[in-house]
Amino acid sequence: MTSKFEISLEHFYIFNGTYAKKEGEAKKKILYYYPEKDLDVQIKNIGLSEAIIKFTESFNPGQPCDYCHTHKTRQIYYQPEPNFWMVMVCL
Repeated sequence: MTSKFEISLEHFYIFNGTYAKKEGEAKKKILYYYPEKDLDVQIKNIGLSEAIIKFTESFNPGQPCDYCHTHKTRQIYYQPEPNFWMVMVCL
């Protein structure tokens, strides 16, 4: 018995959290965001990704987060260079 799964890209973004040093500068950390969304939505999603990355670092320091599976989404994290993150969120 086989089942078919349809995967769709919900978000893809690249950010660097060190580019926003002060409160109110959150948009500076966004390097790329697809598809185009309201700035508040972009900041919220990137903030959630930063929180997941920081949370997982406490369990395995030095080993960056690779993915996070939730009930609704799968999030894939890739760190090509220090402080730069590429995140893909699929439904």
